[in-house]
Amino acid sequence: MSKLLESVVLPLAIVVASAVLLWFVFSRLFELMFSLNSDLVSAVFIASIAGLVSIATVVISKRYEGKAMAVSALREKKAQVYEEIICTIFDIFFAEKRGTDAPTEEEIISRLTRITEKLTIWGSNEIVVEFGKFREISARITKDSKENSAYSNVNEGIFAMENLMFAMRKDLGHSNSLKQGNILRLFINDVDKYLK
Repeated sequence: MSKLLESVVLPLAIVVASAVLLWFVFSRLFELMFSLNSDLVSAVFIASIAGLVSIATVVISKRYEGKAMAVSALREKKAQVYEEIICTIFDIFFAEKRGTDAPTEEEIISRLTRITEKLTIWGSNEIVVEFGKFREISARITKDSKENSAYSNVNEGIFAMENLMFAMRKDLGHSNSLKQGNILRLFINDVDKYLK
């Protein structure tokens, strides 16, 4: 009963009370205006409308400004998580070219766990789905490579990674005009052989 009271009865009572109060105030104002000089009534009426329009404009603009600030703050948080994903991927792929040691399996697991925690809060639905696919495919490729000492389904892995990157770019506001292979081409020299 208390939930019904909170969700239906209380808001309805507030709306009704507000409507009665507004009716009372406006009816008194109209009575006052019609008892005065018609030139004065016209001036007061025009000034009232101008005032109401100004107040409505300020309220609406503040509301949109608040929403824009929230979206901007969310985008900033998302960008940090997405940068962490990209850095982890590049640390794995480019360790040899950079002359650094590749992250160990424990380091990768630690990073992915931290990223997953953040994505749970900040990631869009599409990012969560694409990251999940990428992790599943990556785990399967890692397992296959340990068992068979040959990478199977590498194509599936790199395209899952690119789909994740497409989703991150889209979520940050980029247009989605890139085609399969466009991002991979930035760091895989022979990407065309995987596109076939």
